[in-house]
Amino acid sequence: MQAKVESSHLDRWLLVNVQTREEYMVVILNRETWSDVTVQELLRSHFLFWEINDKDTIEGQKVCCFYKLMTLPAILVVDPITGEKMYACHGMKQPDDLLKDLMRFSDRSPKQNLQASTRRENASASTHQTEANEVSQPKEINLEPTTKTSYPPLPEEPIEKKHTCKVGICLPSGERVQRSFLKTDSTKLLWSFCSTLLKKEEESQSFCFIVPRSPMLFYDTDTSFEEAGLSNTLLRLSFRGD
Repeated sequence: MQAKVESSHLDRWLLVNVQTREEYMVVILNRETWSDVTVQELLRSHFLFWEINDKDTIEGQKVCCFYKLMTLPAILVVDPITGEKMYACHGMKQPDDLLKDLMRFSDRSPKQNLQASTRRENASASTHQTEANEVSQPKEINLEPTTKTSYPPLPEEPIEKKHTCKVGICLPSGERVQRSFLKTDSTKLLWSFCSTLLKKEEESQSFCFIVPRSPMLFYDTDTSFEEAGLSNTLLRLSFRGD
């Protein structure tokens, strides 16, 4: 399919929206989900959007047959390199729910995903070989407690909208939170805010933020929210090393 070739060339995930003229749910999906500004921003940054009808086109019939789609409308995320179905849902999907499901694809592109998969396979093979050749040795146990990183104190959330910047954040748990900051505030306050929302076992892990169509945001980046252009932006919290 041409869309798959183009998506592979652009190194973006192929998002397929399979519609049917017989379902009113399609109208609601178009009106409420695909028109959502944040959904559109995410699609522009990481996906190639392909909308097809199940019966009007040969391609639509092929997709329904190959991926065994029995219920429509359906939303698929396809790896354009392997053709593997990475995600699927059927019927109506609210914008927030779809964002939670699709944000994981913003971590890496299809080519990066393939490279990571290859590295894991090579590492696994190497580990098995090492375990087979080495004699088991007792390991030292580190009993020293892990220190928690100290972040700047978090001020009260500003109320005045004129000088504020609202930011949305997707947490590793899939939960989506929002908070307003002053435009002149340091982006380091993102770490102050999010560190209070992490699980206890995650508190010692360092993390950064994935910004749509921009470089990743790290703690040592010395900039304000206004300078970073984060107003009305949906960020994704990612643990370093993920």
